[in-house]
Amino acid sequence: MKLKSTLFAGVLAASLAVPAFANDAPVAAPLPSEAMLQAQVEVTPKPEVVTALPQFTAQDTQMLFEQDDQPMQLAVLSQQEMVETEGARFSFRPIVNVWRNTNFDGYNPGTGRIFQVRYNGPPVFRIDYAPNPSPTTLHFHLPPNMNAHRPWYAPWRTY
Repeated sequence: MKLKSTLFAGVLAASLAVPAFANDAPVAAPLPSEAMLQAQVEVTPKPEVVTALPQFTAQDTQMLFEQDDQPMQLAVLSQQEMVETEGARFSFRPIVNVWRNTNFDGYNPGTGRIFQVRYNGPPVFRIDYAPNPSPTTLHFHLPPNMNAHRPWYAPWRTY
């Protein structure tokens, strides 16, 4: 469980850090004027109107299953394999359990908390806007040390 909460908090921290690492790419060229676009457009004749659609034949169906002039090879399941996989399905139970045990807390003016995620009670991620030892007022907290202040622009540093 500790790994899941650490990964979850790491993804949230990375999403906050992405704007800090944005590059100064050149701005795109201005849009062309309407006259320039008209000069570049070729006049194409209108396509012919098709009144009747062609029929899908048995040969067309066979061609769907051919690859490089060879028919596709299909494997038939044995009776044992059919019994083993009967009723097999993806279980959403672990996802539902994580979602049920996760709580999202909003703004708290008394503590400066903007947002907090808790899993099974203790917080696993928190964003605060309050004075702290780090150089910025906006900072966040991650496990394993939720008391360490991490500036939003340098999540690897702790104060």
